[in-house]
Amino acid sequence: MSETDASILRSLDWLAKLARREGGISAIEQGSDLWDHIRLASVTSGGGMYFWHKFIWSDIPPDRDKMTWRTHGPITLALEDRSIKRLWVEYPRRTLKTTLVSHAYPPWELCRLVVNPPHDPWWRFFFMSDTITNAQRLYEGVRLGHDRPKFKFFFPELVPPRNGFKRPGDKKPFKWNESEGEVIRDYRTAEPTYTPVAAKKVGPHYEVGILDDLINSENYDSPTAVAKAIDFAKFAVNLLEDYHENRIIGVGNSWGMDDLNAHIHATADATGWCILSVNAETGPNLDGDNRCRNLPPEIRSLLERMPSPAWPERFDEEALAALRKELGPRIYCFPPGTPVVCRTGLKPIEEVVPGVDEVWTH
Repeated sequence: MSETDASILRSLDWLAKLARREGGISAIEQGSDLWDHIRLASVTSGGGMYFWHKFIWSDIPPDRDKMTWRTHGPITLALEDRSIKRLWVEYPRRTLKTTLVSHAYPPWELCRLVVNPPHDPWWRFFFMSDTITNAQRLYEGVRLGHDRPKFKFFFPELVPPRNGFKRPGDKKPFKWNESEGEVIRDYRTAEPTYTPVAAKKVGPHYEVGILDDLINSENYDSPTAVAKAIDFAKFAVNLLEDYHENRIIGVGNSWGMDDLNAHIHATADATGWCILSVNAETGPNLDGDNRCRNLPPEIRSLLERMPSPAWPERFDEEALAALRKELGPRIYCFPPGTPVVCRTGLKPIEEVVPGVDEVWTH
């Protein structure tokens, strides 16, 4: 067990004891040493974001929260690591990758700014998806989270302003609505804190860009849509304030041999993409064309200890079988080169004929 693993387990054990004591979290006094300790622990690299999500950000009751360190720890460690400038998260469907990357990471980064050491929360984030409507939905997950009681209790600096609020001396109001959001900050650029953007928007500049589901169940079989998504991913870096220092973080699934994910894998060594690639049944892809790439040793070490299936607490073998039946062979897809069991026997995924071969395993 690594030092990070041990630290996370100790923190979660401590939180469990805290929650069980009389008064629980409500007994913590804002501004107390314990309050300060929790804030600092939640933004410290090496597991802080996981701690923050479990204890502060998530509104899921503890007895229903199935997020685990061994499955989701690699995502949070990669998000914490600012040296990773291009990160692609290729986890199975329904494994909380959008929850962590698109909804949780941007506000967590602001929490890190206001606490360790205290800074103005001046970073700017854009959200891009296949449509502007879906990009707005990504931002909506962030906006709702800022209004959660626990988040507002531990990070009062980031309580969202009333839409149109102005301080004495402000030249423009703060906007906090379904189209954009700006937290209270002193360094005010033309761009708000959070912006859903349409593809090929020019002019604004941001510290972090989130690309989520540029390819999905509605457009995966369209060569035009795939080409457009690849173009979007290439263009996104133009919205960064600093190409070398700022971050692009992508979320997506493999839909075919020539899709966006395949392009990210094929160009990773040249472009610097760090890739987290995980299979629902077998865990991390450590070999082959669709393998994890360019990751720091600690993240790779944690991936090597990931269970199989990748998230048994939520999707054991029985649940995966039901999911295969529900989604079908083209939606519940495989990276190129994967051998799969069909009604007619074992064959490479490239030879499977959609609508003809019934896929039995993933």
